[in-house]
Amino acid sequence: MPPCGQDPPIDDVENAWQEDAAIKDLVARLAARRTPLDDAQKAIADAITGTESERQNKAKLIFAGLFKTLNDERSEVMRGIERYARKQKEFSEQIRSTILQLRELQDRPDPDQSRIEELTNRVEWDTRIFEERRKTMNFVCEVPVLIEQRLFALARAIQQSLE
Repeated sequence: MPPCGQDPPIDDVENAWQEDAAIKDLVARLAARRTPLDDAQKAIADAITGTESERQNKAKLIFAGLFKTLNDERSEVMRGIERYARKQKEFSEQIRSTILQLRELQDRPDPDQSRIEELTNRVEWDTRIFEERRKTMNFVCEVPVLIEQRLFALARAIQQSLE
């Protein structure tokens, strides 16, 4: 058994967890955020049984699977956040450009009132959409942290099942 506070090294298992159907299914269930953490922790305790060597191996396989699965999920979410942020920046530049057009029209000696009204409405609408998206972004940015917290809690449950 590893010293207290240390997990067994997983370097030697790589993707072996995917070759064990029971472990692969368990990892999918544990990684799913819709699975309550209490249920996931119980499933870990139920799965890590047998001799000391068997328990160590199961723990390594489960952790390797969870680490890969949740790390991949976190990376995918981060890429989505980056795309979303880029689109928000482009959208803000579009709003800024429309505001400049609007000011230019308003400064003319004979402004086109219908065009001014159209651009004013567009700026108001686009600004409202931008603000709603910004609020959503704050929520979405919490997802990677929740994934990390889940991995930490599940890793702790794996370690506790070895004690």
